[in-house]
Amino acid sequence: MLRAYDKNVNNWLTFLGVSDVRIQLLLGFPTIVLVFLTARMPAYHHLHTALWVTDLARAEHFYGTVLGIPKVERLPFNFPGAWYQVGASQIHLIVAEDPVDQGHRAEKWGRNPHLALGVDDLEALKTRLLQAGYGVQMSASGRAALFVRDPDGNVIELSSASAKELSSADAKEP
Repeated sequence: MLRAYDKNVNNWLTFLGVSDVRIQLLLGFPTIVLVFLTARMPAYHHLHTALWVTDLARAEHFYGTVLGIPKVERLPFNFPGAWYQVGASQIHLIVAEDPVDQGHRAEKWGRNPHLALGVDDLEALKTRLLQAGYGVQMSASGRAALFVRDPDGNVIELSSASAKELSSADAKEP
């Protein structure tokens, strides 16, 4: 018989979707019966990532002009912000009432909380970022990716992706 204090067994049964364990007589023999959950797990897709900014005009210049992400209409909230369309997902900029301490590690930007975007021409975007005065940090893994901080210190990862990869990722989103 399973004991409630046997955490390993209970964890595995939960992982397997077992909702109940019963002992019943089957042909006169005690038999363990596992009752499985039949509910389907919900499907997910990414809707948006919200980032705090302190100067909306400066942030709009970075996301819209420097990165070239298209700005889209925003719902009429009672606080300032802007929305940008990235494939089937969005970036929502929200003006913070007070300056935000991002608490980042200086040595490896990719180990900080960050937003990751696939781009079809990483080298051209890197050149544009450097010309606009933004520092970049290449990925320490050696893959074709870089990290940049927006004007408020939010870390953005830009990874090389082919146009085919980008369009197929967009097509998968509903």
